[in-house]
Amino acid sequence: MVRIAQLLEQGQAWSRRVWSAARSTHVWDAVVGILAARLLARGKCYIAWQGRSLPRPERAETPLKLPLPLATDERSAEVQRRYFESADAARFRWTTGAPGFAETEDDLLAPFVETIVGPCLEIGCGEGNNLVRLLRCGSCVGVDLYPRKLYFAAAHLPEARFAAADATALPFRAAAFGSVFIRDLLHHVPAPDRVLVEAVRVLAPGGRFWLLEPNGRNPLVRLQAHLVAAEAGVLGSSTSSIVRLLSTLPLTRLEVRTLQPLPLRRMVLHYRFGLPALGQISAMRRMLAGIEWLASRTLPPSRWAYIAATAERADVG
Repeated sequence: MVRIAQLLEQGQAWSRRVWSAARSTHVWDAVVGILAARLLARGKCYIAWQGRSLPRPERAETPLKLPLPLATDERSAEVQRRYFESADAARFRWTTGAPGFAETEDDLLAPFVETIVGPCLEIGCGEGNNLVRLLRCGSCVGVDLYPRKLYFAAAHLPEARFAAADATALPFRAAAFGSVFIRDLLHHVPAPDRVLVEAVRVLAPGGRFWLLEPNGRNPLVRLQAHLVAAEAGVLGSSTSSIVRLLSTLPLTRLEVRTLQPLPLRRMVLHYRFGLPALGQISAMRRMLAGIEWLASRTLPPSRWAYIAATAERADVG
Protein backbone atom coordinates (compact mmCIF):
# COMPACT_ATOMS: atom_id res chain seq x y z
CA MET A 1 0.00 0.00 0.00
CA VAL A 2 2.80 2.40 0.87
CA ARG A 3 4.65 1.67 -2.38
CA ILE A 4 1.49 2.10 -4.46
CA ALA A 5 0.84 5.46 -2.80
CA GLN A 6 4.42 6.52 -3.52
CA LEU A 7 4.15 5.59 -7.21
CA LEU A 8 0.89 7.46 -7.61
CA GLU A 9 2.30 10.47 -5.79
CA GLN A 10 5.30 10.45 -8.16
CA GLY A 11 2.93 10.47 -11.15
CA GLN A 12 0.93 13.35 -9.75
CA ALA A 13 4.07 15.32 -8.91
CA TRP A 14 5.41 14.84 -12.44
CA SER A 15 2.10 16.00 -13.88
CA ARG A 16 2.25 19.17 -11.77
CA ARG A 17 5.81 19.85 -12.98
CA VAL A 18 4.69 19.49 -16.61
CA TRP A 19 1.83 21.92 -16.08
CA SER A 20 4.09 24.39 -14.29
CA ALA A 21 6.56 24.30 -17.19
CA ALA A 22 3.73 24.71 -19.67
CA ARG A 23 2.44 27.86 -17.97
CA SER A 24 5.85 29.46 -17.62
CA THR A 25 7.57 28.73 -20.93
CA HIS A 26 6.22 28.12 -24.42
CA VAL A 27 2.88 27.36 -26.03
CA TRP A 28 4.22 24.08 -27.41
CA ASP A 29 5.13 22.98 -23.89
CA ALA A 30 1.49 23.54 -23.02
CA VAL A 31 0.35 21.27 -25.85
CA VAL A 32 2.65 18.50 -24.66
CA GLY A 33 1.66 19.15 -21.06
CA ILE A 34 -2.00 18.59 -21.91
CA LEU A 35 -1.16 15.27 -23.54
CA ALA A 36 0.92 14.10 -20.59
CA ALA A 37 -1.69 15.14 -18.03
CA ARG A 38 -4.42 13.26 -19.87
CA LEU A 39 -2.28 10.13 -20.10
CA LEU A 40 -1.77 10.28 -16.35
CA ALA A 41 -5.46 10.91 -15.66
CA ARG A 42 -6.53 7.93 -17.75
CA GLY A 43 -3.94 5.62 -16.21
CA LYS A 44 -2.24 4.94 -19.54
CA CYS A 45 1.22 6.07 -18.64
CA TYR A 46 3.79 3.63 -17.31
CA ILE A 47 5.98 4.23 -14.31
CA ALA A 48 9.49 2.90 -14.87
CA TRP A 49 11.16 1.10 -12.02
CA GLN A 50 14.65 -0.32 -12.61
CA GLY A 51 13.99 -1.32 -16.20
CA ARG A 52 10.48 -2.71 -15.70
CA SER A 53 7.38 -0.88 -16.89
CA LEU A 54 4.70 -1.21 -14.23
CA PRO A 55 1.12 -0.20 -15.21
CA ARG A 56 -0.73 1.76 -12.60
CA PRO A 57 -2.54 -0.86 -10.49
CA GLU A 58 -6.28 -1.30 -10.91
CA ARG A 59 -6.80 -2.34 -7.29
CA ALA A 60 -5.03 -0.53 -4.49
CA GLU A 61 -4.79 -3.67 -2.39
CA THR A 62 -2.83 -5.61 -5.01
CA PRO A 63 0.73 -6.02 -3.68
CA LEU A 64 3.65 -5.05 -5.92
CA LYS A 65 6.74 -7.21 -5.86
CA LEU A 66 9.58 -4.86 -6.72
CA PRO A 67 13.22 -5.91 -7.24
CA LEU A 68 15.92 -4.97 -4.79
CA PRO A 69 17.77 -1.76 -5.72
CA LEU A 70 20.77 -2.11 -8.03
CA ALA A 71 23.84 0.07 -8.25
CA THR A 72 23.20 3.09 -10.50
CA ASP A 73 25.46 1.94 -13.37
CA GLU A 74 24.11 -1.61 -13.24
CA ARG A 75 20.53 -0.40 -13.18
CA SER A 76 21.10 1.90 -16.15
CA ALA A 77 22.76 -0.89 -18.14
CA GLU A 78 19.88 -3.24 -17.36
CA VAL A 79 17.32 -0.64 -18.47
CA GLN A 80 19.12 -0.21 -21.79
CA ARG A 81 19.53 -3.96 -22.32
CA ARG A 82 15.87 -4.70 -21.75
CA TYR A 83 14.84 -1.90 -24.10
CA PHE A 84 17.22 -2.67 -26.97
CA GLU A 85 18.27 -6.33 -26.95
CA SER A 86 15.49 -7.61 -29.24
CA ALA A 87 14.88 -6.71 -32.87
CA ASP A 88 11.84 -4.51 -33.43
CA ALA A 89 10.46 -5.56 -36.81
CA ALA A 90 7.42 -3.29 -36.52
CA ARG A 91 9.61 -0.25 -35.99
CA PHE A 92 11.73 -1.16 -39.02
CA ARG A 93 8.63 -1.34 -41.22
CA TRP A 94 7.33 1.93 -39.78
CA THR A 95 10.49 3.94 -40.31
CA THR A 96 11.17 2.58 -43.79
CA GLY A 97 7.74 2.30 -45.37
CA ALA A 98 4.90 3.82 -43.34
CA PRO A 99 2.94 6.45 -45.33
CA GLY A 100 3.19 9.88 -43.76
CA PHE A 101 6.20 9.08 -41.61
CA ALA A 102 8.85 7.28 -43.68
CA GLU A 103 9.24 10.36 -45.86
CA THR A 104 10.14 12.45 -42.80
CA GLU A 105 13.02 10.03 -42.20
CA ASP A 106 14.08 10.41 -45.83
CA ASP A 107 14.15 14.19 -45.42
CA LEU A 108 16.05 14.00 -42.14
CA LEU A 109 18.84 11.84 -43.57
CA ALA A 110 18.96 13.32 -47.07
CA PRO A 111 21.74 15.87 -46.35
CA PHE A 112 24.06 13.13 -45.10
CA VAL A 113 23.17 10.63 -47.82
CA GLU A 114 24.09 13.23 -50.42
CA THR A 115 27.59 13.66 -48.98
CA ILE A 116 28.54 10.04 -48.20
CA VAL A 117 32.11 9.01 -48.95
CA GLY A 118 32.42 5.23 -48.96
CA PRO A 119 32.80 2.97 -47.25
CA CYS A 120 30.37 4.22 -44.60
CA LEU A 121 30.14 2.99 -41.00
CA GLU A 122 27.03 3.37 -38.86
CA ILE A 123 27.67 2.95 -35.15
CA GLY A 124 24.56 1.74 -33.32
CA CYS A 125 22.76 0.61 -36.48
CA GLY A 126 20.03 -1.41 -34.76
CA GLU A 127 17.69 -3.11 -37.24
CA GLY A 128 19.09 -1.09 -40.13
CA ASN A 129 16.50 1.69 -40.28
CA ASN A 130 19.10 4.27 -41.31
CA LEU A 131 21.15 1.88 -43.44
CA VAL A 132 18.19 1.53 -45.81
CA ARG A 133 18.89 5.13 -46.83
CA LEU A 134 22.67 5.09 -46.50
CA LEU A 135 23.05 2.09 -48.80
CA ARG A 136 21.58 4.08 -51.67
CA CYS A 137 24.89 5.88 -52.07
CA GLY A 138 27.57 3.28 -51.39
CA SER A 139 28.85 0.36 -49.37
CA CYS A 140 28.03 0.34 -45.67
CA VAL A 141 28.98 -1.47 -42.48
CA GLY A 142 26.72 -1.54 -39.43
CA VAL A 143 27.83 -2.04 -35.84
CA ASP A 144 25.59 -2.76 -32.88
CA LEU A 145 25.93 -4.23 -29.41
CA TYR A 146 22.91 -6.53 -29.72
CA PRO A 147 23.19 -9.59 -32.01
CA ARG A 148 19.42 -10.06 -32.42
CA LYS A 149 19.16 -6.67 -34.08
CA LEU A 150 22.07 -7.50 -36.36
CA TYR A 151 20.54 -10.83 -37.43
CA PHE A 152 17.41 -8.96 -38.41
CA ALA A 153 19.36 -6.25 -40.25
CA ALA A 154 21.48 -8.79 -42.16
CA ALA A 155 18.37 -10.66 -43.29
CA HIS A 156 16.74 -7.49 -44.64
CA LEU A 157 19.88 -5.73 -45.94
CA PRO A 158 22.10 -8.44 -47.44
CA GLU A 159 24.16 -5.87 -49.33
CA ALA A 160 25.52 -4.43 -46.07
CA ARG A 161 28.07 -5.96 -43.68
CA PHE A 162 27.64 -6.12 -39.91
CA ALA A 163 29.67 -6.58 -36.76
CA ALA A 164 28.60 -7.05 -33.14
CA ALA A 165 30.81 -4.81 -31.01
CA ASP A 166 30.93 -2.26 -28.24
CA ALA A 167 30.95 1.27 -29.65
CA THR A 168 33.93 2.12 -27.42
CA ALA A 169 36.07 -0.71 -28.90
CA LEU A 170 35.40 -0.97 -32.62
CA PRO A 171 36.99 -3.97 -34.40
CA PHE A 172 38.39 -1.91 -37.29
CA ARG A 173 41.78 -0.47 -38.15
CA ALA A 174 42.37 3.26 -37.98
CA ALA A 175 41.18 5.39 -40.91
CA ALA A 176 39.19 2.49 -42.38
CA PHE A 177 36.07 4.46 -43.38
CA GLY A 178 35.30 7.43 -45.58
CA SER A 179 32.18 8.32 -43.56
CA VAL A 180 30.91 7.64 -40.05
CA PHE A 181 27.29 8.08 -39.02
CA ILE A 182 25.92 8.01 -35.44
CA ARG A 183 22.27 8.51 -34.58
CA ASP A 184 20.37 8.38 -31.28
CA LEU A 185 23.23 6.64 -29.49
CA LEU A 186 25.17 8.97 -27.22
CA HIS A 187 22.40 9.46 -24.64
CA HIS A 188 22.17 5.67 -24.21
CA VAL A 189 25.83 4.99 -23.36
CA PRO A 190 27.73 5.70 -20.13
CA ALA A 191 30.80 7.13 -21.91
CA PRO A 192 29.78 9.12 -25.02
CA ASP A 193 33.22 10.73 -25.21
CA ARG A 194 34.85 7.32 -25.69
CA VAL A 195 32.35 6.45 -28.42
CA LEU A 196 33.28 9.61 -30.30
CA VAL A 197 37.00 8.99 -29.91
CA GLU A 198 36.55 5.56 -31.51
CA ALA A 199 34.39 6.98 -34.28
CA VAL A 200 37.05 9.51 -35.22
CA ARG A 201 39.82 6.91 -34.96
CA VAL A 202 38.28 4.74 -37.70
CA LEU A 203 37.49 7.76 -39.90
CA ALA A 204 39.96 8.51 -42.67
CA PRO A 205 41.54 12.00 -42.93
CA GLY A 206 39.11 14.21 -44.82
CA GLY A 207 36.31 11.71 -44.15
CA ARG A 208 32.77 12.82 -43.34
CA PHE A 209 31.44 12.67 -39.77
CA TRP A 210 27.70 12.95 -39.08
CA LEU A 211 25.96 12.91 -35.70
CA LEU A 212 22.23 13.07 -34.93
CA GLU A 213 21.05 13.32 -31.32
CA PRO A 214 17.68 14.25 -29.83
CA ASN A 215 17.53 17.65 -28.20
CA GLY A 216 16.56 17.43 -24.53
CA ARG A 217 15.07 20.94 -24.71
CA ASN A 218 12.36 19.93 -27.20
CA PRO A 219 8.86 19.45 -25.67
CA LEU A 220 8.17 16.11 -27.35
CA VAL A 221 11.65 14.78 -26.62
CA ARG A 222 11.25 15.70 -22.96
CA LEU A 223 7.88 13.96 -22.82
CA GLN A 224 9.40 10.76 -24.21
CA ALA A 225 12.27 10.97 -21.72
CA HIS A 226 9.81 11.13 -18.82
CA LEU A 227 7.68 8.25 -20.07
CA VAL A 228 10.41 5.85 -21.27
CA ALA A 229 13.11 4.95 -18.76
CA ALA A 230 15.68 4.07 -21.42
CA GLU A 231 15.39 7.57 -22.90
CA ALA A 232 15.98 9.47 -19.65
CA GLY A 233 19.57 10.30 -20.62
CA VAL A 234 18.35 12.60 -23.38
CA LEU A 235 17.42 15.23 -20.80
CA GLY A 236 21.12 16.14 -20.65
CA SER A 237 21.43 16.47 -24.41
CA SER A 238 21.72 19.97 -25.86
CA THR A 239 23.56 21.85 -28.55
CA SER A 240 26.15 23.05 -26.05
CA SER A 241 26.76 19.54 -24.67
CA ILE A 242 27.32 18.19 -28.18
CA VAL A 243 29.72 21.01 -29.03
CA ARG A 244 31.69 20.30 -25.84
CA LEU A 245 32.02 16.62 -26.72
CA LEU A 246 33.18 17.31 -30.28
CA SER A 247 35.44 20.30 -29.68
CA THR A 248 38.27 18.17 -28.26
CA LEU A 249 38.42 15.80 -31.24
CA PRO A 250 40.57 16.13 -34.38
CA LEU A 251 37.73 17.41 -36.53
CA THR A 252 37.53 20.38 -38.88
CA ARG A 253 34.64 22.29 -40.49
CA LEU A 254 32.42 21.47 -37.55
CA GLU A 255 28.83 22.66 -37.99
CA VAL A 256 26.06 22.13 -35.44
CA ARG A 257 22.43 22.96 -36.16
CA THR A 258 18.95 21.83 -35.13
CA LEU A 259 16.32 20.07 -37.24
CA GLN A 260 12.62 19.12 -37.03
CA PRO A 261 10.94 21.77 -34.83
CA LEU A 262 8.09 19.63 -33.48
CA PRO A 263 7.86 16.16 -35.10
CA LEU A 264 4.16 15.57 -34.51
CA ARG A 265 4.05 12.92 -37.22
CA ARG A 266 6.45 10.82 -35.16
CA MET A 267 4.01 10.95 -32.25
CA VAL A 268 0.60 10.88 -33.96
CA LEU A 269 1.57 8.20 -36.52
CA HIS A 270 3.67 6.14 -34.10
CA TYR A 271 3.50 2.43 -34.89
CA ARG A 272 2.87 1.43 -31.28
CA PHE A 273 1.35 4.38 -29.39
CA GLY A 274 -0.23 6.40 -32.18
CA LEU A 275 -2.53 5.83 -35.16
CA PRO A 276 -0.24 5.00 -38.11
CA ALA A 277 -3.22 4.33 -40.40
CA LEU A 278 -3.87 8.10 -40.42
CA GLY A 279 -0.74 8.46 -42.52
CA GLN A 280 -2.61 6.95 -45.46
CA ILE A 281 -4.99 9.93 -45.50
CA SER A 282 -3.53 12.76 -47.58
CA ALA A 283 -5.53 15.43 -45.74
CA MET A 284 -4.17 14.24 -42.42
CA ARG A 285 -0.61 14.26 -43.74
CA ARG A 286 -1.05 17.82 -44.95
CA MET A 287 -2.57 18.92 -41.64
CA LEU A 288 0.28 17.46 -39.56
CA ALA A 289 2.87 18.94 -41.91
CA GLY A 290 1.13 22.31 -41.58
CA ILE A 291 1.24 22.19 -37.78
CA GLU A 292 4.92 21.31 -37.92
CA TRP A 293 5.51 24.25 -40.24
CA LEU A 294 3.72 26.52 -37.77
CA ALA A 295 5.97 25.18 -35.01
CA SER A 296 9.01 26.09 -37.12
CA ARG A 297 7.81 29.71 -37.07
CA THR A 298 7.12 29.87 -33.33
CA LEU A 299 9.46 27.43 -31.58
CA PRO A 300 13.04 28.76 -31.18
CA PRO A 301 15.63 26.69 -33.12
CA SER A 302 17.44 26.00 -29.85
CA ARG A 303 14.47 23.82 -28.90
CA TRP A 304 13.99 21.88 -32.14
CA ALA A 305 13.91 18.10 -31.84
CA TYR A 306 17.21 17.01 -33.41
CA ILE A 307 20.78 18.22 -33.04
CA ALA A 308 22.79 17.59 -36.19
CA ALA A 309 26.58 17.87 -36.21
CA THR A 310 28.72 17.52 -39.33
CA ALA A 311 32.49 17.67 -39.61
CA GLU A 312 35.53 16.31 -41.42
CA ARG A 313 38.40 14.32 -39.99
CA ALA A 314 41.47 16.52 -39.68
CA ASP A 315 44.64 15.46 -41.42
CA VAL A 316 46.93 14.67 -38.50
CA GLY A 317 49.90 13.94 -40.74
